[in-house]
Amino acid sequence: MMADKTNRKNWTQPELHHWSEANWRKFIVKNDNPELQYWEPGRDLPRYEFTNHLKPLHIRFVQRLVHASLLPILDRTRTAFPENSQPQPISEEINQLLIRELN
Repeated sequence: MMADKTNRKNWTQPELHHWSEANWRKFIVKNDNPELQYWEPGRDLPRYEFTNHLKPLHIRFVQRLVHASLLPILDRTRTAFPENSQPQPISEEINQLLIRELN
C-alpha cells in the first residue's frame, strides 16, 4: 500500500485514516514464517462457528432495532458521491511490482 506514490502523498495525516501504517504492518508476515499456512487455490477454507465475539442477545436486539429505524434516516441526510467518482486506480508501477513479488 505504501509503495504507491499517490497513497504516500495522501498519508500526510495518518491519524485521519482508519488503519495506520503501523497497524496494518503488524499483519504482514515473512514467507518463511513457520506459522504461515498455505491455502491451496480451489480448496474450501475452514469454517469457524465460534460466537465469542458476539454481544448478548438482548444487546444485539436493541442494536438491530436502533439500526433498522435510524440508519434509513441517516442515509437520507448524507451527501452522495458524485456520479463520476471512482476508486483510486492501481498504478502500472504497483501492478508490475505485485507481479514480480507474487511470481
